[in-house]
Amino acid sequence: MHYILYRNLQGEKSGKGEVAYYNSSQKKWILIKGNFDFTPGRTNISDLAMNHDIPYVAYAQGSHMDITVEMFNNGEWFQLGTTNASGNYINLNFKEHIPYVSFTNALLAK
Repeated sequence: MHYILYRNLQGEKSGKGEVAYYNSSQKKWILIKGNFDFTPGRTNISDLAMNHDIPYVAYAQGSHMDITVEMFNNGEWFQLGTTNASGNYINLNFKEHIPYVSFTNALLAK
């Protein structure tokens, strides 16, 4: 299955992240969880990675670019851990099924 992570630029959801998958039998993209936008606020920096057909996202939002990692399982988004880092240029990968996030610290970059 093919997934895409993007930032919605329309209406009240403007700037929020959404994930869709491609349904080849219907030949169209379908939003995960209907029209649900999983990020609570605007996001500019994000990454999507798969682990055993489960989508994971890492995104930064807010004035401090706080990084959050979430996974989609059983029809719901679940936050992993706590938001305790800030940064941009996010990269989400897995090693032995454990998600790792690399990033540039937005506050230290000059």
